[in-house]
Formats: sequence, C-alpha cells, structure tokens
Amino acid sequence: MADRYPLVVDSSNQNIKELPDGDSLLLGDSEKIRFGDGQDLDIYHDGSHSYITESGTGDFFIQGNNLIIENTGGENYFRAVNGGAVQLYFNASEKLATASGGVNITGVATASQSANITQVAITSSSNAVAWDAAA
Repeated sequence: MADRYPLVVDSSNQNIKELPDGDSLLLGDSEKIRFGDGQDLDIYHDGSHSYITESGTGDFFIQGNNLIIENTGGENYFRAVNGGAVQLYFNASEKLATASGGVNITGVATASQSANITQVAITSSSNAVAWDAAA
C-alpha cells in the first residue's frame, strides 16, 4: 500500500469524514471516483488520457466567477469572464470573442459553404458603385 492513504469512513452512512491534511487520494489507472446514486459522474485517468464523464440525466454544469481552460504551460484555450466576453484562442492568441455588440474576430473568417448576410442596396453615382459591407 505504498503511496496510499486510508480514509476515515463513517460506517453508519458510508460518508468520508476525513483525509488528513497534506495527504492525497491516489487511484490506479482506470480506477474511478464515482458520484451520484446512479453513478452518474466519473473522474478517472486510463493511463494515457484523463476523463470526466457524465451519464446521468440533466445538464452538466461547471460554475465559477470566471472559467479558464489552459494548457500545462498556462496558455489559454478558452476563457469566459463573468458578465463579460467568452474568448477562444489558437496557439495562445485570441481569435474569437463575444462582445456587447456581437462577436469580434481576429484574423480571417472562412466559411466552408456560405455566409448569410442581410442584403443592403448597392448605390451608384456617376460611374462609381458603392457598397457598405458593414451595413
């Protein structure tokens, strides 16, 4: 039982009461921590990848003031600010962000099929044709 620590369990209700300060709960590969009466949520590592899986009914919520998903080097993949923008990153550079007026894109937006753009009249004067792409 090297590197494993005993848990104190209340036998009357099967609740974990204490894990001593500074100790860790260590599980082997593919051993799961299961939550819910129907074992609806699992957290585990299979030796190659880590998983949080949900098989119950209802939605899966992650709550907090701000939500940041980053790589082990601290570079953002995704960032959601409470009451503010939701940002997506490519190679640690922000590429898409929600804003009060819509969405901001850094770089080129490419559509694989087509874009649905509200039609606006093209105006002309003399030999020049004007088209307001922002409109």
